Amino acid sequence: MKNICYVGGCGRLGMALATWSAHKGFKVHVSDVNEAAVESVNSGQFETIEPRVEEFVKSYAGKRLFATTDTEAAVAASQMSFIIVPTPSLEDGSFTVEYILEACGPIGAALAKKEEYHVVVIASTVMPGHTGGVIRETLEAASGRKAGEDFGLIYSPEFIRQGNIVYDFANPDQILIGQLDERSGAVARQYYESILERETEWRTMSLVSAEIAKIGLNASVVTKLAIANQLAWICQSYPGASSKDVLESIGADNRIGKKYLSAGPIWGGPCFPRDTRALVRAAEIAGATAPVAAAVDSFRDEQTENLARLVMDTIDDNTVTILGLTYKPGVDIVEESAGGALKMALDTRGCQTTACDPAVTVNYDLSAAVAASGTCVLMTPWPEFKELEKMDLSDKTVIDVWGFFDPEKLDCRRYLRVGEAGEIVHALAGE
Repeated sequence: MKNICYVGGCGRLGMALATWSAHKGFKVHVSDVNEAAVESVNSGQFETIEPRVEEFVKSYAGKRLFATTDTEAAVAASQMSFIIVPTPSLEDGSFTVEYILEACGPIGAALAKKEEYHVVVIASTVMPGHTGGVIRETLEAASGRKAGEDFGLIYSPEFIRQGNIVYDFANPDQILIGQLDERSGAVARQYYESILERETEWRTMSLVSAEIAKIGLNASVVTKLAIANQLAWICQSYPGASSKDVLESIGADNRIGKKYLSAGPIWGGPCFPRDTRALVRAAEIAGATAPVAAAVDSFRDEQTENLARLVMDTIDDNTVTILGLTYKPGVDIVEESAGGALKMALDTRGCQTTACDPAVTVNYDLSAAVAASGTCVLMTPWPEFKELEKMDLSDKTVIDVWGFFDPEKLDCRRYLRVGEAGEIVHALAGE
């Protein structure tokens, strides 16, 4: 297998996967409805904050990387096609399959003319039952072929972190393959073995098991985050208590582990919140319940309210600078971010807020943002914000949600680390 296709591949995730595949020697055909993005790829000028992707586009555009708006042609030139289009969340928490079904039309048209066995991979996050149900039915209707016999169909999502997509794609903890038939699963494994940088664990299962595993894994991660943050708020209420000490002790138990067990703000971004809600909805659709996932999602909103109340109880002059609007450092994504949620909560309380973020703030100026308010709340631990340790903050209050700063280096009037004791724990000014 030498030729692969990414349908909807000019997005942030798709380009990272496509360009890494090109880097590993595949001839990669990327199709997308975004004409401007297609042109930028073919010209070698694709722009993204994601590490290594721009470098790869410049190296392989027109050589092993080709973009087009013609999905049928891209699939016809390939032996394996990945559908990686958006699946936005609906109001009930489920994912829409609309864009996948739209892509199935031209894919099916290409399959109808192909003699060789072609594998279609659903990489977008979908609801349980979608791949083997409506997606399979649409592909079969569009192609006049039968999935599992005339062409392969698998569900194989990626477990990656924004800002580290290429690395995580090449070095995964596991490869999850939900297969309709063994032949398609074997073809998928052959591809993955060609692009991996290290040994990994292989998980082969039914289509629906893989669909549940994808959203279930993310819901499990945020459950651990919720426990950590819940303990931090408990420590906040007990003078002398330290969430750092508590969580380090709990994480030392190998039944729990240290990953994702630290106090911080709410989880955000394009995956964690929506996958948790989707799991709740998936249970409802099947006539089951998911009370743990539902409680975790509800606690997320509660945390924002807890922090907003803490800020309002701490500030003196009703002015606050939010340090960080992206959901984590190293990305330019503000979707469901903790900083954005806190800003909204404070704004509704009549607070005068200023926001500052090196990735998304126009005319980023940390000094000016800090000077604009009497209180600074660290919401995203960007390395750039360490500059506060060099500033004169003698008239400022600093609220640190992450434990990011060294309070001994902050020349501030008051310092509060969320999850550490029930009072302001450091005061330098005037000492």
